[in-house]
Amino acid sequence: AVQHGITVVCSAGNDGPDPGTVVNAAPWIVTVAASTIDRAFESDVVLGDNTVIKGEGINFANIQKSPVYPIVYGKSAKKKDADVNDSRNCNTNSLDQELVKGKIVVCENLDKTYANEHMDEVKQLGGIGVVLIDYDSKGMASSFGTFPMTVISSEDGAKVLSYINSTKNPVATILRTTSPTKYTPAPIIAYFSSRGPSTIPKNILKPDIAAPGVNILAAWMGNDTAEAPEGKDPPLYNLISGTSMACPHVSGIAATVKSKNPTWSPSAIRSAIMTTANQINNLKAPITTEKGVAATPYDFGAGEVSLTG
Repeated sequence: AVQHGITVVCSAGNDGPDPGTVVNAAPWIVTVAASTIDRAFESDVVLGDNTVIKGEGINFANIQKSPVYPIVYGKSAKKKDADVNDSRNCNTNSLDQELVKGKIVVCENLDKTYANEHMDEVKQLGGIGVVLIDYDSKGMASSFGTFPMTVISSEDGAKVLSYINSTKNPVATILRTTSPTKYTPAPIIAYFSSRGPSTIPKNILKPDIAAPGVNILAAWMGNDTAEAPEGKDPPLYNLISGTSMACPHVSGIAATVKSKNPTWSPSAIRSAIMTTANQINNLKAPITTEKGVAATPYDFGAGEVSLTG
């Protein structure tokens, strides 16, 4: 395709943040990493002492805004014969139903499974909500339908557990999702976005560029009513995260550049995209990874794609 003048744009892969995980690394391909945008999907936790913990997630839960629901740590609700780490993680057959029923359960994503798996287990046991402590999924909101659930950072998780341990009858609630804009910092390179260096060949820098790939509104062929609020039709769109969401942004930009410069080769188009990239976020500071450290070319290539040169 490239030999015939067609620009080829491919995803970098979703196996980050470990180094050497980038795919589609042939030197003639434009390889795209994923970044966050300045819109968040916030679902906060309110504790009994009125502390508000910022969480991420999309839920349409219809529960009280005031913290009146009992909250329990998964470890404290484990079955007698269950493994402690399984109960912390809220794995199948690890929690005591009598200790979970009617309560919000705090789980930890120790085994890096999908957030919804924790929800399913707690929901099955009669729990009324989940606060998931996830150490990696910064900036990526999962959809939980009408079930009250949110994902918080490890730092905020420590605050929640400290509150639970400090009072005899801990209570909390989980608020419905809001969607604040002008969120900072943004962009951040998504934790799942595959990283360089390329393994074949090692002397080629990959990925080439980063583009929005977290919480992207995309056409959706699903018809699962669980994804919709009660009484509403299944959505025609969904919020999807992945380098597959980042790739079309660059494809569209490449097509636009080609339409304005029909004689340009794929190499010229890639050069234009890479040499106009940004390395600065909306706080006027260097773009970072999910860990808060400055991103390198192995994370975002030339930087965040830009529509202006």
